[in-house]
Amino acid sequence: MKRHIAILLPLVLLSCRSPVRSEERDELGPELPDVERGEFHRPGQPCLRCHDSQGGTEPEMVVAGTIFATPDDKIPVANATVIVVDKLDEFRNVTTNCVGNFYITRDEWENPAFPLRTSITCPDGGGGVMDTLIHRDGACAGCHDGFPSVDSPGWIYCYDSGMSTVTPDPSCPGRVP
Repeated sequence: MKRHIAILLPLVLLSCRSPVRSEERDELGPELPDVERGEFHRPGQPCLRCHDSQGGTEPEMVVAGTIFATPDDKIPVANATVIVVDKLDEFRNVTTNCVGNFYITRDEWENPAFPLRTSITCPDGGGGVMDTLIHRDGACAGCHDGFPSVDSPGWIYCYDSGMSTVTPDPSCPGRVP
């Protein structure tokens, strides 16, 4: 009996994994070889593909994203403040790190009530309020991916084109690909 359980348990656990989620994670590509996994990795990618209740990677996040300097480049903005407000007017403030990443973990906000509203304040006075509500997924890069197009509003950014004086921090343990 114990032998049957030992054989069946791994099969049952594997059957719980979503092939769609596995494909989505595979689409992200490999990690950068010189950046360790952690708060500084994968800026600009949809964090919740791995860091949600189905992704299995700790910490579990409810909202996560990256702030860039302008819509034209991928220069990260450190020390931007992101405010997320749920439909019950509960809110969380979070600050971007040196690769522009920010996140709110499930431990910090167990169940935000969607839809969510967001605003950002950037270090030199840039920023703004997102015009639309977040209805289903707290992974900002799920919508904000790349340059503005019919498929995406573009990266989240602080300043209009040509208005940024932000430079990347050379001592940052992460980097933008």
